[in-house]
Amino acid sequence: VPTPKPSTPKPTDAPSCMWHPNPFAFGTCKYSNEYPTSWAGSSFLYDSYAACCDVVWKNVGCKKDEACDTTLNPPVMPTPEPTPEPTPDPTNKPTSSKPTLRPTTIKPTPRPTVKYTIPPVVKSTIDASKFSNEIFDGFENGLTSIWPWATTPELPWSTDASDKFEGSFSARSHPVLNKGDESDLHVAITSPLGGMLDFWVKSDVQMPFSGCYINIDGESKKGYTYPTSGWESMAIPIPPGQHVVMFRVWRPNFSLPPGGNHVSHTIRIDSVRYIPTISEGFESGKLQVDSAV
Repeated sequence: VPTPKPSTPKPTDAPSCMWHPNPFAFGTCKYSNEYPTSWAGSSFLYDSYAACCDVVWKNVGCKKDEACDTTLNPPVMPTPEPTPEPTPDPTNKPTSSKPTLRPTTIKPTPRPTVKYTIPPVVKSTIDASKFSNEIFDGFENGLTSIWPWATTPELPWSTDASDKFEGSFSARSHPVLNKGDESDLHVAITSPLGGMLDFWVKSDVQMPFSGCYINIDGESKKGYTYPTSGWESMAIPIPPGQHVVMFRVWRPNFSLPPGGNHVSHTIRIDSVRYIPTISEGFESGKLQVDSAV
């Protein structure tokens, strides 16, 4: 009786490339098969870049990252049409049987300019036109005693003493526990030359179940997709004119996994400073050095 040949095991099928939120890159939808197997068949995966951006990131500065591993899941390429003329300068170099994989960088699709509308909750602004020194708020007397902060009435921010960078209080967002929840904190700043907004932040969000982004006039500048182990310093340039800065924590339309999630779905900010840009044109005709004129 002839000895049967051992069977060759079939390779495990690689996951299909799909669009999904990248938990390590804020505001990015990634086309790849590098996602947890538990996401298969869930609402974390999308057939298109647009659907991923709309649902997960709400189109806030959504970036595109196409990183599908074609060696594991090769795409079906259409047969090219014949070239009407022979290709000039043909080469006799042999071609490799394996394709060379290079990362592709694609710029986000430009969107039409939409005029920004100041949210109705924003009633006043910081007028920094007369200031030459920094303006500071450490939330020691609440949200409205120094700076004119405004927050969403449904899921409001509040001052909290359980964790802070310095002093006795920090500002903390409301937990976002239901699909589509948003907790916003706004401040409007008016300055003829612009300046720098400097603050400390501590994140306790985790995508794809919650995230944070920081906007100027509706355009995303910074964000977090993960919890931080401690307080982190952050600075955002503020252009000249009147602008509204918004800190938002939100939950995409995803349900928590069985057993919940080990974050509070909040962020904190503390020790906020606005440093206005100042200018000297020597229009007085005098130059003061130390105490001499």
